[in-house]
Formats: sequence, C-alpha cells, structure tokens
Amino acid sequence: MIRPESAPVYDQIDLKLGIKSSLPSVKPTLALLFLMWREMGRPSELEYATAQGNAIVLRTDIEEALYQRLQEVSDGVTLEQFRDKVNNNLMLKAQLEALLVAFELVWKVAKIRFSDGRPNSAERTGGSRFPKKVWFTLNMDLLDAVCGDDADYIKVFFSWLGFDLNADNEKESNIIRFLTIISESAYYKLIDNEADVVFNLESVYKAVLSHTDAVDISGDKEAKGSLRILKSALAENLISNISAHNNAVTAIDADALRHYADRVAVFHQLEPKVYLTTPATEPTIDFDALRREWMDKDNQEFILSCLDFMKTHGLFTDKSLETLQDKEQCAVLFRHNSLKGILLCVNPNQPDDEQRKDANGNARYYSEKYMIAENGYFVSSEWRPDREDARKPLIDWIFALMQEIKFSTGYQSEFPRNRILFGAPGTGKSFTLNHEKDLLLADGGEYERVTFHPDYSYANFVGTYKPVPCKDSDGKDAITYSYVPGPFMRTYVKALQNSRTDAPKPFLLVIEEINRANVAAVFGDVFQLLDRGDDEVSEYPIQASEDIKKYLAGELGGNPDDYAEIRIPDNMFIWATMNSADQGVFPMDTAFKRRWDFTYLGIDDSEAGIVGKKVILGQGDYRRIVEWNALRKAINNELLTYKVNEDKLMGPYFISKKNLPEGEMIDPAVFTRIFKNKVIMYLFDDAAKQKRPSLFAGCKDENKNLYSQICREFDTKGVFIFCTKISDCFLPEDDGE
Repeated sequence: MIRPESAPVYDQIDLKLGIKSSLPSVKPTLALLFLMWREMGRPSELEYATAQGNAIVLRTDIEEALYQRLQEVSDGVTLEQFRDKVNNNLMLKAQLEALLVAFELVWKVAKIRFSDGRPNSAERTGGSRFPKKVWFTLNMDLLDAVCGDDADYIKVFFSWLGFDLNADNEKESNIIRFLTIISESAYYKLIDNEADVVFNLESVYKAVLSHTDAVDISGDKEAKGSLRILKSALAENLISNISAHNNAVTAIDADALRHYADRVAVFHQLEPKVYLTTPATEPTIDFDALRREWMDKDNQEFILSCLDFMKTHGLFTDKSLETLQDKEQCAVLFRHNSLKGILLCVNPNQPDDEQRKDANGNARYYSEKYMIAENGYFVSSEWRPDREDARKPLIDWIFALMQEIKFSTGYQSEFPRNRILFGAPGTGKSFTLNHEKDLLLADGGEYERVTFHPDYSYANFVGTYKPVPCKDSDGKDAITYSYVPGPFMRTYVKALQNSRTDAPKPFLLVIEEINRANVAAVFGDVFQLLDRGDDEVSEYPIQASEDIKKYLAGELGGNPDDYAEIRIPDNMFIWATMNSADQGVFPMDTAFKRRWDFTYLGIDDSEAGIVGKKVILGQGDYRRIVEWNALRKAINNELLTYKVNEDKLMGPYFISKKNLPEGEMIDPAVFTRIFKNKVIMYLFDDAAKQKRPSLFAGCKDENKNLYSQICREFDTKGVFIFCTKISDCFLPEDDGE
C-alpha cells in the first residue's frame, strides 16, 4: 500500500536583516515578476534574462509574450517603448540580494539565484548584472486566484510597469490587500538606542493603535535588509490600512485596522515560526564520514580526493609539499613506496614517460598532471584499496593538518586587510567604514569595535593577566589571576577557530580614532604582523609569550608549544579611522603607516546626502532660509583664507545625519541647538581659535571672544554673526517672501 512519507523538515530561514538591499521601486518589480509567470504558462521555475555585455535583458520570447498581452489591453505602446520600460525594470537592474530580500523574505513569491550558481554577493561591486533564475511559490497561485482572467487586473500590473492604462482603483486595492496579507509573516529590524528590535507588521499595528503620535519605523541607524523594502513599500502605498510620511506611520482607518490586526494575531498564534536573525554556525567537517568515503574509492579517485581536500582547505604549504615529494618521509610517515614521493614535480625539460616510469618501464605515477599553484605534479599510483594501512596514515596526516593552526584559509575579498580611512571631521569616515563592514560581513563573520584614547595600552589591546573574581575551595569569594584577552586577541582567536571550518568567513577588528593613542606602544610587537604576504597572511611571525601560548591552547586546543609563533590569518581584517585635525592626537611613524592601505575621504565627497537641507535662522531683518551645505561651504571657504589646513574644515556630516530629517526643512530649534554646541564650539575652540574677531565679525566687538555671547547673538542674528563673506551668501530673496 502506498502512503505518504513523513513531511520534509526545511532549513530555518536566515532573515538577512543586516545586508544592504535597496529596492526603490517595488510595484514595477512585483508586476513584472507576476506577468512573466502568468504569460509564460505559470511555470514552477524560470530563467528570465540573457546577458548583454555587462547588463542583462529580458529573454526575447518573454518580451514577445508580454508585449502581445499588453497590446490586448492597450494599443498605444510601441515595441521600442515597451522594451525600454521592461529592460530598465529592477528585475534586470537591481542587485540579486535586493530582489532576494523582497521576493523571499517579504512577500515569499519566489526564490531567486544566479543561473550559473555564482555566489549571491557577485553583483555587489563592479556594476555588472548576471542572468538570474526564479523558482515560484504558491503565493503566485493565490494571487492568480484573486485576479483570475479579469483583464482589469492585468491592466493594473501593466500600469505598475509604467504604462498609462487608466487602471481600476478597486482592482488595484484588492491586489494591495493581497500583498499586505502575504507580507504579514515578514520580519524587519531597526536599531533603538543601540538595541536590535526585530518586528513584523503586527508590531507596527499595535504601536499605531496604542499611540496617538505617529510610529517611527526607521530607528536610530540606517535601515538595512527587509526594513529597506518595507520603507519602499510604504512609500508606494503597498501596505493596506496604514500610511507613512517621512517614515512616520499612522492608521488610515483605525477601526478597520484594529479588526484586521486581531485577525493577524490569531494567524500568528496558529502558525508560529522560528527564524535565524544571527549568523548560522559554520559547517564543521565529519572526519569519520569523510574517512569512510575516501576508503571506498578506487586508487586514483582516492588520492585525487585527498589532494583536492588539501587544496580546498589551504593545506599545501612549503612544508607539506616538501613532505609529499620526499621518498624517505613518505615511506616513514605513510608507509608509501614509490620512485620519489607521493608527488613528483613535473620537469618540463624531460619527457613525461621518463619521469613517471621506473627502470623496468613500469608506470609509477598517473599520466594526468595535478596542478598546485603554478606547478604541475605527477601523482603516485601506488595505492592498495584492499589494505587499510596503505591509506590510513595519509588520511590521519591530512586530518592532523586540519587541526593545526591554519593561517591561510584561501578567503578572498576585494577589501584590504589593513586599512585606515582618514579625512576632515564630518566627512563620513565611520559611516563609510560601517557601510563597507556590512558588505564584508554580508555572508557571515563577526566584528568587534574599539576606540583608542591617550591612556589605551598594549594590555588593553592585546591582553594581559588581571585579577578576576572566583570561588575558593570552601566556596568563598576570592581573587585569582587570569589572562584576559583584548579586542585584538579575541578577534584573532575567532578567526583561527573559523579557519578550521569548511567555510572561512571574515573577522574584522574596527579601531575608531586610531591616532588618539600612541600606536607604537599599543601595537607593540603586533606591529610586525601587519606586513602581509601575497596570501594575506602575516609575512613575519612574532614569538608568543608564555601567557599567550597558554591562553591560545585553552581556546583552540592542543599544547601551548603549538602556538609558539603568531601570524595574522588571511580571514582577519583590521580597519581604522583617523582624523589628524583633532587636538591631542599622536603622530604615526612612516614604518607604521606603510603597513596600511590609506583611503582619503574628501571634504565634499559625501555632500549629496545633505544637499537641499534647509533651515530658517535669525529673526526679523536677519531671518533667512539657509541651506546647511551652503553655510558649511561658506565657512570652509573663509577658513581657507585664514590658512587653516584642509583637515580642519567641516565635512558634510559634521552635523550628524540622524539630526537631519529626510524632508527638505530642518527643525530650527533642533538645528540651532546642535549648531551652537557643535559648529560654533568647534570654530571657537579649534579651527578659528586665532581668528575669532575675523570669523565672528557680525557679533558685537565685546562678544567676539565670548562663546556664550556668540551663541546668544546666533539666536537672533543667525548667519549674520559671521563676517560678510559668509552672511552675504544668503540673500533675502532666498526667504521666499
């Protein structure tokens, strides 16, 4: 009797809440996905694009089917117009990861991957787009059940693509209601006072219904992952029952929302879900299973599998290659007997057969060459599958290599291992570093952040013995001494632990304000490790102290003597920010600097994010509408006439981005407070300390050297506290009155 099998157990879903996934136009993207699925016969999967240079375009047959369907509901669109519209759709222009978050995590309408199986992160840099494939979910069938064969629904989707079809509002409302329903199981993350808040739409409904004020869904830091998609959806009115303005959410109809939210709550009660919001544990290797697998292989497949494993895990070093090529070592270690060793480096000046065969003409090596780096090797064919002792020693040796410290994991990254971002205050150094940190760690890994200061030391950074509380033999409180690692050693250990897994990930140490401490004293002998070789591993090791050796043995296993030498592995990154303009910073010597990749952020490089941000300053005749970016530049230009160095000028985010609203106008009270506490203070105490009478020429003479009085005059005069070169940049007609 045929009966159903047990239901499959699916992997938990990784919410990818921390990746950058901007999708500014959601409606056209979802519309194209649904229309392609419908017009191509409702398939379970679909490769929808072909490569065209560095871009991708819609497959010709899909284009023809969609255009024919469009002609049935509107005859006013030419093929060229249609082609231009669809090939600029985000299905073909956006990075795969943004589509993945929208399709898989928010609406769950499809799974999407690259057609050739390349990593999901392949489109993050370079601007190229690659052909993709989608696997559709039953939510497409549900949407199809809503729409049926009603041509008015098809008009809605084509209108979402950007064509003027006079779509039916009621039909569009039904589609939006459906999309809202299927997004109820999506989760989002915002930052609230440095704490992660993972929420869903039900959380939003509860907040909206229990407060009279609008609900903020942005949080205190930049939106990422599915939250970016939600913000786009709200901006396009794709969530029923609620509306959003500047990321502040309110109810459209509170009574209707209350009843709907109750139904949503019951839905979640009946179908609880568990999702991964932290990186999954890296896969470990089942050595027993791998041993059995290798022992079952025939001779050539066995040794090639061993060599492939060594290559994958970065086990080919000068030492291991020397062992595999040495006849005597192979005989002693592996009980292996051949002409030379297990590997024989190919001599291009000698015929292959002369190298592979013994004096009797018997081939002792396989004819195929095995490539390791730039060199080809003949591989010994002297293996006995019927004898375990002919293979076991080699397998044991390879597995032992896996347990050794492995500094070279083969981890590839376009980002430098050691880098310093520097520039004037407010140029976005920390913001840029944080953004690129998210890119580096998008597929897993960890980071730790530390801020240097004048009292920071080697003991803080690397580690030292410290008194720690404990219990004595009688259970009473006592004090003992233990090695306490610093951020460098903690990151180092995590990178080495990860190097033993089957999936190396990056581990990043972020140092803010690196030159606020004496880096020569803080880094100590670790300074030597910053020299990286071609494999991104420290080129010159240092000797570990006894306490560090014991600590590493305790964390990583083995004997302390196994950790006599320290090298930074290739999966450990050290990034820092530096501002040479600050007072009290320590100079860096040339030898230290040359071990870093320096990235300079120009004074106006990031100004696009603040252009157009305006505020009303001053009262009466002094009242002006002032663009913050224009005021910043005017002050910078004046400082340059005083021979002030560029690194003391003010960058676009000298006033933090979180204090600049997304709209055009800035709250005058908020701006005035921040401007006095940050800008005027900085100019008064630092950048223009010797030029106060010149810079603050608009103030009364007796107030030009009094910070409190300058601030008081700013409340009334606004930009007119400054010299005329600055205040004249803001004319009355800018007021719009």
